[in-house]
Amino acid sequence: MTDTELISRLEKLERDNRRLKGFAFAVLVLSTALATMYATSPIPQRIKAHEFDLVDNSGNIRGSMLFFMGNAAISLLDAQGKRRAAMTVDTSGAPGIGVFDAQGILRAGMSVDTSGGTGIGVFDAQGILRAAMMVHTSGEPGIGLFGEQGKGAIAMRVTPSGEPSINLFDKEGFRMSLGNIGTVIPATGEAHETSAASITMFGNDKKHHVIWRAP
Repeated sequence: MTDTELISRLEKLERDNRRLKGFAFAVLVLSTALATMYATSPIPQRIKAHEFDLVDNSGNIRGSMLFFMGNAAISLLDAQGKRRAAMTVDTSGAPGIGVFDAQGILRAGMSVDTSGGTGIGVFDAQGILRAAMMVHTSGEPGIGLFGEQGKGAIAMRVTPSGEPSINLFDKEGFRMSLGNIGTVIPATGEAHETSAASITMFGNDKKHHVIWRAP
């Protein structure tokens, strides 16, 4: 996985986390709902429905389990009816978990995509991704830290064979890479791979040409 692919996957993690619709401990919600519904009735062997609601003593919905448009979701709400945690499985079979603040903004999320890659995202009070950790299907781990409004970023990764790299991106489009990266020498077209002891700086032009390298 290249550094560009790493950034793309971190951005995909943000999009996936924003699609989260619900979280809860399924057995707890289901068992509590059934206990309320059948406290004075014989317990049936099986219940089939498209939606269950969990309510408190005042009748406020505090949790729900539902199936809608091919998506299965479980949600937990606070006393004011705000969604605070959720768990979903979408039509592709990909699961996701989200945790929300008192304003209903997603603050942390975890997902597993259909290819087996995993990701965790942490968001600020405006719902903007600020930190992410992921593991590619190849087993390659990556970590990303992002500035306000996506301006500036740090991306770290370790390839399956053990080559590490750290990349710094500023808001002007310049980039500095520390460690193992692959570059192409413009004059010859020769591919070059640096070691963990290397530093490479790139310009902010469209092709991000190398402007300095050591060693």
